[in-house]
Amino acid sequence: MDRNRLYKFFSRKSTLEEEEEVLDWMERSDANQQEFLNERSIYNMTLMHVDDCSDGIGKYKKGFPIWGKEIIKVAAMLAVLFAMHFYYSSKEEEMSLAFNTVKVPSGQRVNLELPDGTKVCVNACSELTYPAVFSKEKRNVKLKGEAFFEVAHNANKPFVVETELCDVEALGTVFNVEAYPNSGEVSTALLSGKVRITDRYNADNRILLSPNQESEFTGQIFKVGNIRYPDHLRWREGLLCFQNMPVDKLIKELEKYYDVHFVISKSDILTHILSGKLRINEGIDHALRVLQKNVFFEYSRNDESDNTIYIK
Repeated sequence: MDRNRLYKFFSRKSTLEEEEEVLDWMERSDANQQEFLNERSIYNMTLMHVDDCSDGIGKYKKGFPIWGKEIIKVAAMLAVLFAMHFYYSSKEEEMSLAFNTVKVPSGQRVNLELPDGTKVCVNACSELTYPAVFSKEKRNVKLKGEAFFEVAHNANKPFVVETELCDVEALGTVFNVEAYPNSGEVSTALLSGKVRITDRYNADNRILLSPNQESEFTGQIFKVGNIRYPDHLRWREGLLCFQNMPVDKLIKELEKYYDVHFVISKSDILTHILSGKLRINEGIDHALRVLQKNVFFEYSRNDESDNTIYIK
């Protein structure tokens, strides 16, 4: 930062725009803050020695004693520090009110890191909303869909995932939450740490999960047990894994991952139970050919650009 610009700031001759520019520059790094303080000290020393009288220490300079200059120096430093604190506090509060929203389309997934260092993988057809800067008291995010969280540890600031039906609170935890809108269900699988799950409409209705446990919440009722099929969480690797899954539910998974819509006239296939793994990037036609080895059906589509698939 140019020294003259800083001295103009110190002498309170900067415009509001110039003041904001100096404060923004200082906020960018510890080195900038140190340079700011160093230049402030030099400026204060300059104030003390300008207009010095030659008749000894303790004499007045233009009617003002040297010890008075010291008081002004300290007061100026306190004023700057107070202004810095006020500026940073107001800016942090302003940023905590600004939110980012990540929307993941069908067939995609997104990895991101939150402001506190928490790592999140967001699944297809999902939406995650989080603040640009977390507040001092809490770390709350909102989820519509499915996401896998590796929460950065901070015992004094709980991490809470808000869903349509319940809140999942964690401290230094690795877990998966599935809460698609209008599904009427929130599924949580815990790999490490602990989570507390609370009914959003009845705070007394809550449970604690231990590692390798999962829960299903359908509004009022929690079902808790050991994780039955860990491979289900391998969607983060681009795998669609299913075990003892009815075809009607599997069809919904295919719609989510491939951005297609099924029209089914052969309804008797929907009750078949299937298990297996599909690599998502191999495409919908490959997935359907694999299913045809276990369930008899034919499918067609008008053209490759049409996302409607007819099963008969």
